[in-house]
Amino acid sequence: MMIINPYRYAGLPAIRVNDTFTDTALTALASHAPDVDVIGTGWETPYSQGWRIAASGTRAEASATWPAESHHTVIDSGASDVTIEANVNFWNNAGQISGIILRSIPDGGTPDNSTFWEVEIYMNAMRIVEWNAGTATDRASVVLSRSDQSEYAMKVVASGTTITAYFTDNVNEKTCSYSSATLNQTVTKHGMSANKAGNYFEYYKITAT
Repeated sequence: MMIINPYRYAGLPAIRVNDTFTDTALTALASHAPDVDVIGTGWETPYSQGWRIAASGTRAEASATWPAESHHTVIDSGASDVTIEANVNFWNNAGQISGIILRSIPDGGTPDNSTFWEVEIYMNAMRIVEWNAGTATDRASVVLSRSDQSEYAMKVVASGTTITAYFTDNVNEKTCSYSSATLNQTVTKHGMSANKAGNYFEYYKITAT
């Protein structure tokens, strides 16, 4: 019988959240249990119930169009320094925005009044955006090549005051970074954003770094 030495793996990163969004179709995301949820509080939809499990039963989708408050959903990971990986699909390229939310303090009213970071995919660009009580400031960006109704891999690494974003587009991996991200540096809630119904996520993972 082989004995597993627990100290051998002591230094490895811990998965804080892992979600394949497998559940009964049309379940509200706030009622869905992720595959891994270390804190155990589940997804929060602080502005409405505008996120749900899609009809396929295998992905999370925005079920309403902003400003119907589906823009922003978060989950408490218990860690502020994280690597977030996600697969995201864009229904079309006509003004649609999807992205990864970092270090979020929702205000309970609208996302635009909250304080958080967003790695945003808009048209053919990826941007790191600082949202501070309703004011959005672009901090870094890179040009992308992508297609409508296609799924793409995203990754975001938040480490101290540095946020680095990666997106695998139709050509290769693109990246941008911002090294003075002092806002909400110790906040542990992260999540997803989408401003149009039909944009969806098929996979989402948070690992403490």
